[in-house]
Amino acid sequence: MIRIAAGRARGEMGAHLPWAASLLAASALLFACSIPDQGGPGPGSQSPDGFVSQAADQVADTFGTFRPTGPPDQPLRVPVGDRCVVDLKQEYALEGALAGRMQVDFRIFVEGPCGAPPGMHNEHWIAHGDYSVEVDGETLPGSLVYLATVEAGGRVDGTIGLDGRLNGLLEVRGGFADGFMRYRGNLRRDTATDAAASTPQESR
Repeated sequence: MIRIAAGRARGEMGAHLPWAASLLAASALLFACSIPDQGGPGPGSQSPDGFVSQAADQVADTFGTFRPTGPPDQPLRVPVGDRCVVDLKQEYALEGALAGRMQVDFRIFVEGPCGAPPGMHNEHWIAHGDYSVEVDGETLPGSLVYLATVEAGGRVDGTIGLDGRLNGLLEVRGGFADGFMRYRGNLRRDTATDAAASTPQESR
């Protein structure tokens, strides 16, 4: 549907058309973030919040919530016939196993006219951004992609793929009326980078 909308709005949307390719890139990154080994963490301790500690080996069941830190940054709405394409940026606060923030750049295809209240019509989200979270007292940064569908009424069903110091997929569920979303999934910590960071460099 995003490709159809982009085609109709070619004369109006101009530089925004590269977002059609972003769907393919986002889907590819979601597949790349998937974890083949779902057997759970190896030997090591586990943090009370559910995330695997630095001493543990690989994977942890990760869950919590995230919510907007404020209103979106200057939404841009472009009519496409009787539908609407919306570009906006939103920052979120992460709580639970991942404590930190996400900065997300959205393109939203709304199956209704521009100006309709959020959640009144079905929506399709394509987004990318970055995250920075704290685990075991260490800040772990990286990039993300976020794909979601929203049913009329505001129910959200999505997936976030993380890449960087944390890798994996998070399922996202929630509703506009709640004011927050729930996330859950298996994430792998980049322990090789942890080890490299803790290894003293030889002086030359």
